[in-house]
Amino acid sequence: MGNEITTYDDIWAEFLVINSTENINFPQTENQIHDIIHSAIKHFNNKMYENDGLDFNDEKETLNRKITDSEQITIAHILRYYFLQNCLTYYTSLFKPFTKEIGLQHYKADVKSIEDAMDREEKKINELIFNVSEDYL
Repeated sequence: MGNEITTYDDIWAEFLVINSTENINFPQTENQIHDIIHSAIKHFNNKMYENDGLDFNDEKETLNRKITDSEQITIAHILRYYFLQNCLTYYTSLFKPFTKEIGLQHYKADVKSIEDAMDREEKKINELIFNVSEDYL
């Protein structure tokens, strides 16, 4: 008999599997991890459900039900998108002011690389959401 309710650990583990970047910018505290999981679930609910979407319980670190593998993968990709967005914000706020002074050669290429990864992730999320919604038809 498997888990009857999906845990935050289940979602976070899936995120770690699909994430191919260094974990230096990952949320470090339990509250930060909860916050990013909340955001991903809210985004997923916004795309998928009009009324009875997924809900979360921080005390038990669980969702309100066992989610499908497709839903879990989709939420993990949404987490990855937020991670990339945070990386871009961090990188640009840290290095943009100094690009002229210290002549960062690869600044534009690095920013473009992160933006391209975000675009790929957004396309993947839309594809996964479409596939999940097809499962419900």
